[in-house]
Amino acid sequence: MCDTKSSSVVMPRDPLTSSLPYGRFAQMVSFIKAKISKRGDLSYVSVQKQLEYVDCLSKFPLGRHLLEAGCFSSFWTDYLMPRPADDNVHCTRRTFSSFIEKFILNYSPFVNGWRESFKLFQELTQAKLKNDMTLASIPCGAMRDVLSLDYSNILDFTLIGVDIDQSVISLAEELALTTKFAQNIKFMQGDAWDLPYTEELDLITSCGLNIYEADREKALNLYHQFFQALKPGGALIIGFLTYPPGEEVSSEWNLEGVASQHVVLERVLFGDILDLKCRNFRTSREFKQELEHAGFNQVEFHYDRHRVFPTVVAYKLQ
Repeated sequence: MCDTKSSSVVMPRDPLTSSLPYGRFAQMVSFIKAKISKRGDLSYVSVQKQLEYVDCLSKFPLGRHLLEAGCFSSFWTDYLMPRPADDNVHCTRRTFSSFIEKFILNYSPFVNGWRESFKLFQELTQAKLKNDMTLASIPCGAMRDVLSLDYSNILDFTLIGVDIDQSVISLAEELALTTKFAQNIKFMQGDAWDLPYTEELDLITSCGLNIYEADREKALNLYHQFFQALKPGGALIIGFLTYPPGEEVSSEWNLEGVASQHVVLERVLFGDILDLKCRNFRTSREFKQELEHAGFNQVEFHYDRHRVFPTVVAYKLQ
């Protein structure tokens, strides 16, 4: 059962979404529970356990957000990612409302793979910084991945943050003001599938957008937009999700060091209960073929420890 004792550190509320009133939230939880009960026991988890997990999710802010939105908002994504001065995400040293909260924050293969991908993005982007370059983050979210890089030896550069959500851009603008190079940063509210750039960008970083797109043709259109926006010789840094164990397609996950119960719990929480919108998977081969179909000439893979959320550098060769 869930331990409903309050946490010693209060989790922040998501400023980008308004929480449902108690009555409506309770109705939504009842709907989710009814769906679970109607489906019946699964071979790897009972109805009773799933109902307990829903109660656990409803006891902490991130869990409530996931129940309400079915995704990680830009605020919560930024909250979960590691800070430059600390290898450990800042929410780990605390007590938790339940083992479900502790699992999502500390042990989820998806969340930990995303954190490793975040760091890979930073390392790969840092290595490609050069003078007189234009770098775009699409969608930018809070833009912490590129704003926290070292630009001290780079001259005359431009950072562009593109996002369809103005409230997200406002979050990034606040963070940009804390840097020493705010004058080099531009923001644009726009659709990633309708970019106004044609061979104007040296580097594009895009972490997290494509994993929300279930339609493969739309995903291909997105990659084509990125290809068109890059200068010849430019590069795209992007991530994707590999299939977890238990799916119809063979998994590429490296399970060494991953507890089997965590693999099952992630499937139950993120798939069976929450049906998260960001669970759209590819094999490495499929993803490479999609990028090549969009026009990219060279594709490099950089894997996180458990091969959950690989990072890819795709080049538009001259």
